Amino acid sequence: MANQFAHVETHARKISKNNSGKKQTWTVSQIAGEARRDPENSPHVENPKDPIHVSGIELQHLEPALETFLKENKNVTKSGVERAARADAHVMISNVYSWPEHVDYYDKDRLEQFIKDSLEFHEKEFGHVHSATLHLDETFPHIHVYTFDPNAKNLHPGQIAKNEAYEKGADKTAANAAYREAMKAFQDRFYNEVGIKNGLDRLGPARQRLTRKEWREQKEARLAQADRLRSADEIIKNTETQAQQATEKVEKLKDQVDRGKKW
Repeated sequence: MANQFAHVETHARKISKNNSGKKQTWTVSQIAGEARRDPENSPHVENPKDPIHVSGIELQHLEPALETFLKENKNVTKSGVERAARADAHVMISNVYSWPEHVDYYDKDRLEQFIKDSLEFHEKEFGHVHSATLHLDETFPHIHVYTFDPNAKNLHPGQIAKNEAYEKGADKTAANAAYREAMKAFQDRFYNEVGIKNGLDRLGPARQRLTRKEWREQKEARLAQADRLRSADEIIKNTETQAQQATEKVEKLKDQVDRGKKW
């Protein structure tokens, strides 16, 4: 068990002519192809295996489903005019949530719970999960999660903070600092809502200056804490459900009494 990994990017259907080429940019088709394990887009995977469908649209239908979505969901200008997203507009956000146990010996039950928690976090943070896929052919099990939006950069926490900084008159250095702070806050939210409940560490052992022995001891403590937290959550949920059922029963009885029914 190790530190958490949650990564977020946005993608366009076509690379913008303004792209400097200094930073690698993946199109929607390329990122979907990498997830499908198309050879031209996944040379980094030594022994590719078929991806495992988790939720939503299956990968072979991702691009046409996005096109349909964009026809039905357009950008609206300040004057209320609807405009279709440009081909080079970022229209899909893609996240990777990784489970830090080797694929040869991961705990299946813990992975399934991590996936469930990650999808719930993603939906809360970014919106509807249009597609999710699990990979078990790299070092660690991980899921790719996709959400469509006619302006996907408006979903990216770092990009939102950067744009807001520019709107307030910040220079490039300050805007980039705002981006980094927003992404740190994103990682903190992921830890608070997913990582801590699954025994993950916010930072790796090197960044905490721990010995391997100290880190292993903390790992066991985190797993025990995660199990206690999940048990407490279940107790709270069950109590809330019972309280709601009791309230509904009382309201039903009151309604029947008000109508003059006898018991």
